[in-house]
Amino acid sequence: AFFVSFDITLRFYNAHLTITTDPSPVTAQLGSDVVLKCDLTVDTPTPDLQYLIVKWFLNDKQLVEFNDKLIPSSFRVTMSEREIQNGNASLSIPKVTPADEGDYKCFVLYTLDKEEKTIRLKVEGNVAVSESLMNKDKVSVLTCEARGHYPKNITVEWRSGGQVQTGSILVTGENKDNTFNTINTYIFTSSEQDPGKTYSCHVCHISLKEPIQEDLILRLLGKRQIHMPLSLLYPLVVSDLVFTYLHVCLTTMMYSTVFFFPARPEVSDIKEVPLSTEDEVKFTVDVSKFYPEEIQIHWSLNGKQLKETTSEPHRNVDGTYSVTNQIVIPEGELKEKDQIKVIIEHKSMEKSAVKEKTLQD
Repeated sequence: AFFVSFDITLRFYNAHLTITTDPSPVTAQLGSDVVLKCDLTVDTPTPDLQYLIVKWFLNDKQLVEFNDKLIPSSFRVTMSEREIQNGNASLSIPKVTPADEGDYKCFVLYTLDKEEKTIRLKVEGNVAVSESLMNKDKVSVLTCEARGHYPKNITVEWRSGGQVQTGSILVTGENKDNTFNTINTYIFTSSEQDPGKTYSCHVCHISLKEPIQEDLILRLLGKRQIHMPLSLLYPLVVSDLVFTYLHVCLTTMMYSTVFFFPARPEVSDIKEVPLSTEDEVKFTVDVSKFYPEEIQIHWSLNGKQLKETTSEPHRNVDGTYSVTNQIVIPEGELKEKDQIKVIIEHKSMEKSAVKEKTLQD
């Protein structure tokens, strides 16, 4: 009996625990769902849960714990007890906010072996740009607004002929969702040579793969000098902050134009989201940055249409819309190799967007 007990103890002591995470940092867009990977392997096909402890921390503050079973947490992040049985201790974070940014640590203790790894989560907000020009007599005002950016640091400049226009006023304000709006206002005295002249709003931000440049070319129509954008890449809206500024400057401003154009939605992959109950499985898809608001989302399982949960789109700070749509399926109705499909239809697209997911055991 002594030798059997010693053999079992030695086997658990040499569990050969290893954990694998995503390369750090992981970047997530505001409002999206993100999964931070933490896979564990031991010297058996699956871990023995009675000897397993998993803890997730954010900036050294514990978020959630598995200790023989999943312990309820007051935080909105989750692990899946069903997936932990397969060695997947990943952390799901729904609808990412700036407060979710930081260092996440996955700590795993299995028998006497322990490992931990840290992943840095960076949160970024998309930048949308609009411009306006107003003129009365010889005083003109150019405004360029970058909306919904995160983090705060950003460069917004007016340029003409390749030269930065000095003397402009730069104002940054914080939104309710902790993103930021930045407005660059350039006031100048126009001349007879100005019609046909091009002014460019130049924006640099960490969330952009390359700087955004929006060009305005001045046109003189009768007694009114207005602008004609050379490129309109975003739905343009005027925020409350701009309206406030316009109200102050009405004595020098004459004409303004606001443009709204259909924007094609960005569609995420289908994601499986852990639920507190183990007899249901939820799948979600994120559809973002579309305009106008009307959109149709249809789910199917192996070609059979499912009744989806109705979700109301929310308006982004740049005037576009986003929505997270979901479907909940009883686990008993799912089996390996089943195919989940979601179809998105929107005015901006000639063809529907389709995403598919094949279930694994």
